[in-house]
Amino acid sequence: MYSLRWPFWKELDLYHPRWNSKDLQVAEERYMHFCSVSALTTQLPQWTKIHPPLRGIARVATCKVVLHIIRAVLFYAAFTFKSSESCAPDSVLLPALHLLSLSLDICFQQKESSENTCHDVSHLPIIAFSGEIIESSFGEQSLLSLLVLLMEMHRKENVDNFVEAGGCSLYTLIESLLKKFAEIDNRCMTKLQKLAPEVVSHISECVPTRDSSVSSSASDSEKRKAKARERQAAIMVGYCVFILF
Repeated sequence: MYSLRWPFWKELDLYHPRWNSKDLQVAEERYMHFCSVSALTTQLPQWTKIHPPLRGIARVATCKVVLHIIRAVLFYAAFTFKSSESCAPDSVLLPALHLLSLSLDICFQQKESSENTCHDVSHLPIIAFSGEIIESSFGEQSLLSLLVLLMEMHRKENVDNFVEAGGCSLYTLIESLLKKFAEIDNRCMTKLQKLAPEVVSHISECVPTRDSSVSSSASDSEKRKAKARERQAAIMVGYCVFILF
């Protein structure tokens, strides 16, 4: 019996239009068997470069309407958790999390490309309104706070939290999404430092402070000066040798 090499398993697309429910379930089970992780938390949808005139399609996944849809699913998932009449079971929650992952992937790619443009991803609705507070009978909530709440709920469920396809840790998936928010936008980082400091602590430690950047630039300047002095000394030695001989 043959099996795919690991790099090719990474090409599994859970949302390919050719899938039917039976074949998709078989593919997910095989992925779990050979890779020892769930495809539902590792094979997340990613944005790829498309024909330039169609770039505007990316705005659909990051628009405010999509944010409202995702936030509504998270809200019902959080406040009807473990209920037999849940309005957002895992079969609904997972696609919402996948859509959010796609949105953040678009934001991340645009942030990387914005070094040569004037585009600021912090103005994209999925980022700009991620901390927007909504009033409810359960108190004030935002997209970020709902994600943190769901993460904590599934963490308490421990590793026994499986969905029908098997082996899917929603805690790990939600945690990775929160880290993406923190990496993309400083305001999200600030909010998450209050909501879930343990999730973003390693990220904030990696971000250099102003003083460290100044000291780093100062040390680089000293190194350049030292190299310049070495070159000057070598030139002087060569000149002296030339004069003597």
